[in-house]
Amino acid sequence: MVALKGRWRGFAIGTSIGLAAMVWIAGPQTLVHWAPSGDVYVLQPDGQHLQIGFVDGDGLGPLRFADMERSEGCAAERCEFASAAGPVTLHRADPRTLTCGDLGPGLHLFAQGTETYCPGSLTWSEAQRLGGQSFRLWPRGGIDLERPADCKPRPWAPCQPL
Repeated sequence: MVALKGRWRGFAIGTSIGLAAMVWIAGPQTLVHWAPSGDVYVLQPDGQHLQIGFVDGDGLGPLRFADMERSEGCAAERCEFASAAGPVTLHRADPRTLTCGDLGPGLHLFAQGTETYCPGSLTWSEAQRLGGQSFRLWPRGGIDLERPADCKPRPWAPCQPL
């Protein structure tokens, strides 16, 4: 773009900005993020995020939510929150005490346990092992689990086994 002169430079800049905006809009939006701090961030139906104190972690929350005020925590055995894609339920119980049929629709996060076998569920130990976990909502529908990038060993930061 530096080599372009006059109207062509303006056209190239405008086209670049337009393409970047289209990519941004077409990309997925974070529906739920369970941060290493133990807080859960939920995208509500009105487009605002809710920060819920769930478990005590030893990491940080996402910087994009750094100025958010923490809402009420989840101290009950089961707390349900509305999200842009359906209910998000936070459980204090161990997932092994429930069957997949007991859970109901939506996303289920468990403070206890080591792993879950039900689709749409995650335990705190799994989220810690992954360094936090996000679930993405695609503009045309559908939710998927955001996987961390493959770890490549570096001299200053060795890979942590997953």
